[in-house]
Amino acid sequence: VIIYVYPELRQTIERFAPGRPDTSTALIYNSAVGGDLSGVEGKVLAKRLATLRKDLDIPEGAGPIIAYTGTFEPYQGLDLLVASMPAVLARSPQAVYVLVGGLPNQVAQVRSWAQAAGVEQAIRLPGRRPMAEMPLCMRLADVLVSPRSEGTNTPLKLFSYLAAGKPIVATAIHSNTQVLTPDVALLVPPTGDALATGTLQILSDPVHAAQMAANGQVVAEQNYSFAALVRGVAQAYQVVERRA
Repeated sequence: VIIYVYPELRQTIERFAPGRPDTSTALIYNSAVGGDLSGVEGKVLAKRLATLRKDLDIPEGAGPIIAYTGTFEPYQGLDLLVASMPAVLARSPQAVYVLVGGLPNQVAQVRSWAQAAGVEQAIRLPGRRPMAEMPLCMRLADVLVSPRSEGTNTPLKLFSYLAAGKPIVATAIHSNTQVLTPDVALLVPPTGDALATGTLQILSDPVHAAQMAANGQVVAEQNYSFAALVRGVAQAYQVVERRA
């Protein structure tokens, strides 16, 4: 059985094994990652969120919070995200952008972009944090963003974003659209202006934003949860057994 972890790899399989994919191939998303804090008691969660806000130096009452988690590699489009900030802040001056991840030199680069754009006061760059903290960072957010500018592989963050139950703004490139659809995310062209427009649209229409977020949680549970991963692996083993 040939197992592939995102849809684009079907084309790679076809190049190296003409006539495949077929019934001996299986798409199993590498998606059993966190995003759900439903098991955390309410008071404990509130305390943890308050501590995180303090650690990030986000004043009481500031917001909305727009968050990104992941690597800071050039293809992630963080330059586009920073370019989108002035337009969002013009309409929502208390907005705070939390970008979690990045090596020290990459964090410095993003900070320099923010300084050049005059938005350094609105950005928080805590650097790389443990994976266990990512669900809390996502819960803190009002909007989650995937501004990726190029690529075909599916970002693992998308599975956590969907499970987190928060509205998503993402660029409409193949990396994102292999998982995200207009039902679960606002998809925009990969430009700073488009990211700003999409973010403001989400912030101005909380009913639609909440519906997309709820849809995303359903899709995450059905297709990208640990239970879905187990089902996919079991089906692959069944194929092997039938061919043995």
